[in-house]
Amino acid sequence: MGNFCMECGAKLSPEDKFCPSCGHKLIAEEAQIKSEFQSNTEARINQAVDSVAPAVKSVGNKVSEACTVAADMVERKYDETRYKINTVGSMPPAYRDFGKGLLLTVITLGIYSLYWQYMFVKDLKKIAGEDSIRDYISAVLIGIVTLGLYLIYYQYKMGKVVNEAQNLRRMPGVRYDFGKLIIIMFVASFVAGILTPVVSTLCSMGITIYYYKKLIEEYNKVIDFDNRGF
Repeated sequence: MGNFCMECGAKLSPEDKFCPSCGHKLIAEEAQIKSEFQSNTEARINQAVDSVAPAVKSVGNKVSEACTVAADMVERKYDETRYKINTVGSMPPAYRDFGKGLLLTVITLGIYSLYWQYMFVKDLKKIAGEDSIRDYISAVLIGIVTLGLYLIYYQYKMGKVVNEAQNLRRMPGVRYDFGKLIIIMFVASFVAGILTPVVSTLCSMGITIYYYKKLIEEYNKVIDFDNRGF
C-alpha cells in the first residue's frame, strides 16, 4: 500500500483501508494496481517470447540442417573408405558385355557360363565387400547337394548384392527387384514343366537369360558410377 492517497494526496498510514481525508477505498486500489502490473508484465513477457521465437526456431533449423549434412558427409566418407579397403590390392571390377558372354556360352555349350559366373562373383565381392556373397565354387557344391535349390537362392543373392553395392554408393534411382524376378522364374519353370520337357527347358532358358541381362545392366551401372568418381 502506498504512503499517499492517489485520489486526494493525503498522507496514509500502513493500517488505513480508507483515506482519512476523502474516504477513498485503498484496498481496491492496491488490488487494481497489482492486477494491472501483473497483466502488463505477462503481456511484455509474451511479446518478448513471440519476438524471439522465430529467431530461435531459425537457428534450430540451421543447426539441424548442419548436423544432417555433417552426418551424411561422415557416412559417405565411411562408405568410400570401406569400398577402397575392399578393392585395394586387386584388379578393378570389369565391365560386363552381356551379348559377348551369351555368344561364348552358346559356342561352348554352356561351359563358358561357369567361368563367367565364377569371375562375376569375384567382381561382386569387389564392389560390395568380401563377405557380401559366398564364393561360386562352394555355391555350386551346395547346389549339387540340394538338387539345385540353393542355386536358385544364389541367383537371388547375386541380384541383392548388386543392389547393396548401389546403396553403398547412394546411387540415385529405383532398385531393380531381383527377388520378384526369381519367383517368376521358378513359377514359370514349374508351370512349363507340367506341359512338356521341351517347353520347360525353353521357358527356363529364356527367363534365365533375361535375369542375367538385367543383372549385368544393374551391375554395369555400378561400374559406370565408380568410373565417374565415387
